[in-house]
Amino acid sequence: MRSGIGFRLLAAVLLFSSLVTLTLTALQLYLDYDHEVGVIETRLDEIGPSYLASLSDAFGRSTRTISSLQLNGIRRLPGIRAVEIREVIDGPNPIHISVGNRSARASIAREYPLDYIVRGTKRPIGILSVEATLTEVYRHLHKTQADSRGASLPF
Repeated sequence: MRSGIGFRLLAAVLLFSSLVTLTLTALQLYLDYDHEVGVIETRLDEIGPSYLASLSDAFGRSTRTISSLQLNGIRRLPGIRAVEIREVIDGPNPIHISVGNRSARASIAREYPLDYIVRGTKRPIGILSVEATLTEVYRHLHKTQADSRGASLPF
């Protein structure tokens, strides 16, 4: 029986269908991951136009309270783990405001220059750093994969 054509055909069909299933599962996971990371990157791209002007103005006027409130607002966006502003001007006590906790785990980070306009001249005054976590992306992928394994067959 083991050397018959039926057994070889069954083994070939099982091997082929396993390879197809594995390939399609890997492709689906990659596409889901790419989509979720794209959502985070879009959110990070939107932070620049949405917050930089007001943060630059508040930071340039040394309005720490307003800057801290704005950083907390950014930190509350989905997936954002840490936000900070660092002053780039040399001085005895450079301003540094930080909200959230940075991590060595998987993340996407962006830095945005903060410029302040004084008498029509743009001066660099600081850097806004934003770090987004990939933890929720991994959790979503794991949940999706677990849900698909537990799905019942239609027949």
